[in-house]
Amino acid sequence: MAMSLALTFALGIIGGCSGEDAQLKGPAVADSAGLDGATASGKSGASSAPGIASSDTDGAKAPDKPVDSGMDHSDIVAANDAFRVFEPAEGAVVGTTFSVRGEARVFEAAFSYSLEDGHNILAEGRVMAGQGAPEWGKFDFTVTFEAATSPSGILIIYELSAKDGSPVNVLQLPVKFAVNAVKPIEEAK
Repeated sequence: MAMSLALTFALGIIGGCSGEDAQLKGPAVADSAGLDGATASGKSGASSAPGIASSDTDGAKAPDKPVDSGMDHSDIVAANDAFRVFEPAEGAVVGTTFSVRGEARVFEAAFSYSLEDGHNILAEGRVMAGQGAPEWGKFDFTVTFEAATSPSGILIIYELSAKDGSPVNVLQLPVKFAVNAVKPIEEAK
């Protein structure tokens, strides 16, 4: 048994020094058959340790996939690399108060939004997601404005660049304003 454990330890050290991603390989330990010191054939079972394969040396890394947050992603109405919006849908009719719900994968969980109607910025603010990148953090915030001057607008969700403060990962969601939320610009007399 001591020989099996020593061999398992040595294989673990060698596997850990190869520069390959240990999570892709699995643990570098002998299976339960190898822990008794010998297999039925009388040879050490350490070479049958799960996750250790001498032919697996391509150095492949795990794909950069978003971490699953447990939400039903069939409800995504708009998305980019940093945001997944579930509500409101593109082209949805919104009143002077509406909710925005989704997930963000942004630095320090902070991002911004603005609501514009083509003439004015109706609302803007800063929001915190439930957690910061590289994880997806849930968010739910309320947008409130006085009145729009046109029947349609755009909700802009974005992250501020840590380098220079400029908007990055900008996601634009077109919306329509409910009739009672629009006060047209009066013509000059």
